[in-house]
Amino acid sequence: MFPTLPRLLPRLTFYTRSSCALCHNTRQTLSDAWDRGARFEYKEIDVMIPENYGKWSVWEFDVPVVEVFRDLGEGEKGQGERGDSQALPEEQPVWRKMHRVEVEEVVEAVRRAEKAE
Repeated sequence: MFPTLPRLLPRLTFYTRSSCALCHNTRQTLSDAWDRGARFEYKEIDVMIPENYGKWSVWEFDVPVVEVFRDLGEGEKGQGERGDSQALPEEQPVWRKMHRVEVEEVVEAVRRAEKAE
């Protein structure tokens, strides 16, 4: 029998801010998607804190924003904007949604990321 290799999980990035009711709802939606079997590496970025200024300038008026990326594996990850290793500068998300996110959309996006090459 062959050994089972660890599965590389898609990466999900959630751009948020503390004073955002839609962000609170989206956080619950992401939890519900996890409960329905969507597995992903999770990263939450508060666009209002100073070290995330580069993200604030992009997403200030659009939060909540959810992006799903395929996992590139350790050898392929690079440095993104402002030293963020979450995504390569040229890497495009498999899926991105702003404002209102549904559980089924997240589950489907994670499945697509698992299949992306």
